[in-house]
Amino acid sequence: IDVQAALPVDATDEFGAIRPLSDAECEELFGTAQPGRADYEVLANSEQLYDYVTGGRWTGRAAVLWADASPSEIVIWGISGD
Repeated sequence: IDVQAALPVDATDEFGAIRPLSDAECEELFGTAQPGRADYEVLANSEQLYDYVTGGRWTGRAAVLWADASPSEIVIWGISGD
């Protein structure tokens, strides 16, 4: 992904940046505000994930994945500028 910045969840200008999903977006997308690896794998490479990339090319989204009630990893997806 061709990005130059990581933005806070409440940012409005997304061009050239990655922005994390809000808790509400996680709930909507994964069915929980604390998705795990299995929740993400169900949607990996699906159009549903890319529906949340709202800034067009050169932008991406991120989500924290949880394990045992603790953050365990971050996943990033988006649309390249190439």
